[in-house]
Amino acid sequence: MNRSTTKAPRKAYGYLICAEEPIGNREKAHGMARHYAGIAGNVQRRFLDHCSGRGAHLTRAFVQRGIPMQLVQIWTFTDSEQGSAWEQARAWEHAIKSHKQHRDFCPRCQAKLRQQSKPEAQPQTPRAGRAAERRPAYQQQPLLMGMG
Repeated sequence: MNRSTTKAPRKAYGYLICAEEPIGNREKAHGMARHYAGIAGNVQRRFLDHCSGRGAHLTRAFVQRGIPMQLVQIWTFTDSEQGSAWEQARAWEHAIKSHKQHRDFCPRCQAKLRQQSKPEAQPQTPRAGRAAERRPAYQQQPLLMGMG
């Protein structure tokens, strides 16, 4: 029997967790935390670890305070010419954690920001109404699962 020697490419995942409310020092400009970014081979299992208090220090603090968390975004990395899946995932994790503003990557927080920044509804002229109807609607959906 002739077996193929090619292996399926390995995968690694980057993920973003968003908590219902931030924790930290409200008196500091960057003293509040609401998001956690990490990498894993099995995101669902790792998220359950976070939800049960066996995850990172920040997610343990959310669990201890009874703050619900939601897995809001997953990125997939595969072995390629750019490097192994895990090398790519670690580089992504370093980049996203260096960025500091995780809400920029959070579809849940971005949707809230868009809603808050909408101007109050004003009467539209028939012409403006037709133009508004032609614009494509953009909507992001929550991703996987939540705790709480």
